[in-house]
Amino acid sequence: MRQRPPPHPVGDATVKGPALFPAKGFPPDLAVPFAAFWAAYPRRVPNPRAVAALAFAKAVKQGATTDQLIAAASAYAAQMKAKGTVEEFIVHASTFLRQQRFLDYLETTEEAPPAPAEPVHDLWPELLAHMDASDFRAWIGRCEVASRDGNALVLAAPSTFIAARIRQDFVQLLQRVLECRVTVTVETAR
Repeated sequence: MRQRPPPHPVGDATVKGPALFPAKGFPPDLAVPFAAFWAAYPRRVPNPRAVAALAFAKAVKQGATTDQLIAAASAYAAQMKAKGTVEEFIVHASTFLRQQRFLDYLETTEEAPPAPAEPVHDLWPELLAHMDASDFRAWIGRCEVASRDGNALVLAAPSTFIAARIRQDFVQLLQRVLECRVTVTVETAR
């Protein structure tokens, strides 16, 4: 039976292989931020702290800020808790950092696209309280008001498909709100 050699204490000069940190050791300016990251990261056993510290230092060296890494660890922990993820399925902290999975948990600073402007159409002011702007834009907003008098409205749709959809789903609403007879025609090619 083969016996294992006795374990070497960390820092023992006889340990072979590359050191996790150069002779200077772990960068002192990262000690406090790494401790905050480690505290925020979800619990997992085993989860080698020294390997995670190395990955943390490399991530910072590659451009991630310590605040981003801490925020990402907190967001990951919250997601794992919300999902009820079993400890063994939580990713090692070093993997989370090395594979840049932390990027998935950073809040984007991009602004949301601006909301579409109100539809510009002769009928929109009268219909805005009665229908959704996206439905108006998709169907009625594509039509031109061919004619309108007190008793009748003629809409010219750009295609038979749009004309059929307006007849099917919107003519009754238009007649009720506008209090006139509504006819939908198909615009002839010019």
